[in-house]
Amino acid sequence: MNWQEQFSVGHTDIDNHHEELFQLVSALDLAIQKGEEDAVDDIINFLEHYVTEHFEEEEELMLSHNFVGYATHKAEHEKFKYLVSDIRTNFNDNTSLTHIIFSIRRLIDTLVHHIQTIDIAIAPLVGESHE
Repeated sequence: MNWQEQFSVGHTDIDNHHEELFQLVSALDLAIQKGEEDAVDDIINFLEHYVTEHFEEEEELMLSHNFVGYATHKAEHEKFKYLVSDIRTNFNDNTSLTHIIFSIRRLIDTLVHHIQTIDIAIAPLVGESHE
């Protein structure tokens, strides 16, 4: 799974965050190979920051441009926040690492789909000149 310019919304920070998410797949693959809980914990930490900071930035951008789909988009973000919280809880409760990794991969796949189908709708609001 590689970042492609066709997924760009035209906002440097948001696009950089999206690209980092695509790169997280490689980090997850490495964590699987190593089987180290610390590597999985690092990925969960990344996701916790991502769903807080990145979503906040996206939502502020949508609000500043009076984005019509804001409420629906924000509701999607809330679902992702819940899923990340659930992954953290399972990790902290010593749920099987295989189960955690599967949940992370499913979440990443869903987030990538969100970028490709939902976030791309922000692009016309932002334009290529905004950062």
